[in-house]
Amino acid sequence: APLAEAAKLANVAAGLVVQKLGNATVTQAELVAAVQKAGLA
Repeated sequence: APLAEAAKLANVAAGLVVQKLGNATVTQAELVAAVQKAGLA
């Protein structure tokens, strides 16, 4: 992915992680849903 798209994706993923407690990971399904909700897909 181009750098700008990669940065947007990383930002969405980071936003999901900080919403969780403790040492968290984001599932592919969560990331896809968040990207679609953000209008990036």
